Amino acid sequence: MTPRAVVMVGHGINCDRELEHAFRKAGADVERVHLNDLLAGGDVGRFHIVAIPVAFLSGTTHSPGTYSQRRLSTAASGKRSGGTWTPAG
Repeated sequence: MTPRAVVMVGHGINCDRELEHAFRKAGADVERVHLNDLLAGGDVGRFHIVAIPVAFLSGTTHSPGTYSQRRLSTAASGKRSGGTWTPAG
């Protein structure tokens, strides 16, 4: 079985291409999905791996990273209505 991975991309997120390359080199099928698409109800259940590159996501030097981090935190805490943010398994 070939593992399926999704790599999140978006403003303030770096190293996504390197992470994609690493998964491909390890033999995974990789899809890049924008943060907005995941938060809008993207079907993460079809992936074995959901990868969130963390370079600068903490927003210590880039305000877009802070914005992305807040959106993820809000979605993960269930405060956002609609969409799904729980991986299957």
